[in-house]
Amino acid sequence: MSTISAEDRIPVERVPKTQALVSKTFTSPPLDGSLHPAELYKWNSDNNSDHPLFLFDDDGEVTTIRWPETVEAINCGVKRVRKIMNWSVGLYKPPIIGILAASDTITYFVMMTAIYRAGYVAFPISPRNSPAAIAHLVKELDVRHILVGQEPKVQGLASEALKRLSTSIVQPQTSNMPLFDDLYGQPKVSPQDIVYERRGINDVIIYLHSSGSTSHPKPIPITNRRFLELSLAYHFGDVDVTGLIFSLHIVPMFHALGVMQMACIVSTGIVASVFKPQFPAQVPGVKAHYDASVATDTDVVISVPSIIEEWAANLECVRWLASRTGVICGGGSLSDSVGSYLASQGVNTNTLYGSTECGGMSSILTTKSIDDWGYFAFARNITPQLIPQGDGICELILVSQPFCKLLVTNTTVGGMNAFATSDLLVRHPTNPDLWKIYGRSDDQIIHTTGEKTNPCPLEAILNQDPHIKGAVMFGHRRSRAGFVVEPHPSFAFDIKDEVKLADFCNKIWPSVQKANAFAPQHSRVFQDMIIAADCSKSFTYTAKGTARRQAVLEDYEVEISQLYDSISALSQEPVPLPSNWSPETTHDFVRKVVSSTLATAVSDRGDLFHAGCDR
Repeated sequence: MSTISAEDRIPVERVPKTQALVSKTFTSPPLDGSLHPAELYKWNSDNNSDHPLFLFDDDGEVTTIRWPETVEAINCGVKRVRKIMNWSVGLYKPPIIGILAASDTITYFVMMTAIYRAGYVAFPISPRNSPAAIAHLVKELDVRHILVGQEPKVQGLASEALKRLSTSIVQPQTSNMPLFDDLYGQPKVSPQDIVYERRGINDVIIYLHSSGSTSHPKPIPITNRRFLELSLAYHFGDVDVTGLIFSLHIVPMFHALGVMQMACIVSTGIVASVFKPQFPAQVPGVKAHYDASVATDTDVVISVPSIIEEWAANLECVRWLASRTGVICGGGSLSDSVGSYLASQGVNTNTLYGSTECGGMSSILTTKSIDDWGYFAFARNITPQLIPQGDGICELILVSQPFCKLLVTNTTVGGMNAFATSDLLVRHPTNPDLWKIYGRSDDQIIHTTGEKTNPCPLEAILNQDPHIKGAVMFGHRRSRAGFVVEPHPSFAFDIKDEVKLADFCNKIWPSVQKANAFAPQHSRVFQDMIIAADCSKSFTYTAKGTARRQAVLEDYEVEISQLYDSISALSQEPVPLPSNWSPETTHDFVRKVVSSTLATAVSDRGDLFHAGCDR
């Protein structure tokens, strides 16, 4: 251990003592900064050698990997990295090494750790990014080397990305990402090959990148200190998670959630249940995720709404979930119907709220009522400021503080650096400590009528439809809203085929009706306001798997404008006047005018304002 300045030291004496209270195999390591993250692995190997680190199902048998063998694998990775990079003592500015791979969790975990343990900066890159986005990130950070997954698709992605780089910059070198067997079970590495060179507590060890929902993804630094701050997440919670088995089967290591769990594994002794390490890696499907979680007797399931919603349709899955410590749902919100159903069955569902810039912002595995599954309490290691936006909606600003020293800021509050998240939240109707995600300020659609539409929950409803891969709502500065919908690959068709287009619209119409039932009157979408995405112009998606809104709207700007023009032209075609104005013909004329205006039938005694005729 080494001494650390009072300013840089994490005040661990103020951290609640909630972890490793009863464990006989795990003792919490020092987290004040006297040891850097790269040194904590050996500390755990020396002091927690009997504690399990990874579990996976191997054809009906559960395999356990403990700290000592993982540290040996990390050392093997350190030696490989230093050989690739021609390492020498005294690196002044450590080069950045990218990882572009779809590797299994254990291999990815080991290599990311090995890179910063070797004295370099690790940069995990999502293979869900487009070649243009990857090229942008590589150029932005001056990445010098990339470990590329050996999957043909990933190799092609890397090749396309590098082709887009300007010849005026230094092209990064590439090498193959190691496989599990290249790291585990290898001869022990000589200590002289892995001497650790300490640098500052505020030196960057990892770069993450934002999801790129509104633009190209942006690099976000993680320093030694920030990694330690992230590792304290569960210390500020209500549950002692030491020794609990967490399902990380679908948590990507290139995502902020993956790095946070990586940090918490080191600090709290969480046991990670993962897929069997293999090449190519196991595809994290709905059934595979469930089977692997059950096989390892998982206590806490971390998953995404789409998977939990499919499990909710299976009573066996629901009963099993109800017997677990909890379900942590991230990357979006469960539908109200599914969340309420799971709560009624005794499932402890928790909403995970956070961002790459700020880390986790919700308290995890709290003791709140199961019925409040859709709400979260702010974590006790952050300082939130909530700025009223009207209608009971608040925008969240996060203020830097000793347990969350923000490295990306865009505003100040009371002289302190802060980050305006653009996230909109609404408070629980009776519990002032609970909040729900409403949407984002930069996603809100403001119509020419002055009415506002929050597209997020409506898109979420459509995204549950098996015929739909992704949906993006449009209508900003227009009188009516609509959807651009990308068909699921299983239902792809030529959009120029009007018969198939009509058939597709009919298939997804029940989901649109469900969204309309949820939406306010002015946000309803009619069938003529649906654009099917062209397979030659596919959506781009974030690391979370959500469509990049602004990119999609820009790609389909022409089609959207043409649709509004055609709707406008149709609305200007007058309904023929009756030859005589008898009660019957007048009634028929009014009926046709209303029908053409609303693009839907309304009963003769229907409420025109309720049907949306006030727009």
